[in-house]
Amino acid sequence: MDLSIVEEILGDAFLVHCTSDNARAFSLAKELRPALVLLDMMPPGDDGLAICQRMRADRTLHDAVIIIVSAKAMPKERENGLLAGADAYITKPFDEDELLLTVQQHLPI
Repeated sequence: MDLSIVEEILGDAFLVHCTSDNARAFSLAKELRPALVLLDMMPPGDDGLAICQRMRADRTLHDAVIIIVSAKAMPKERENGLLAGADAYITKPFDEDELLLTVQQHLPI
């Protein structure tokens, strides 16, 4: 996921913290307790499904909105993301309006 694009799209309306490593994302989320987390399915470190499951199992992160962003677009892959606990699944390349709308549906500005 191109983090600079995500920051550009969401940065005006939300406080955005980024990392390109999902294992770091988990520890950062535990520290910051965000309302929403965007997870890439295939970053360095743990895969997005494993991190999503860890977040859902963690008492402090259980209620965070999780949106998976992935180049994997097959129906079974989307289903796996949702079964892992994601609230939404967006495929790459994503449209900027789609990302913003999906975030706003879960976290109205």
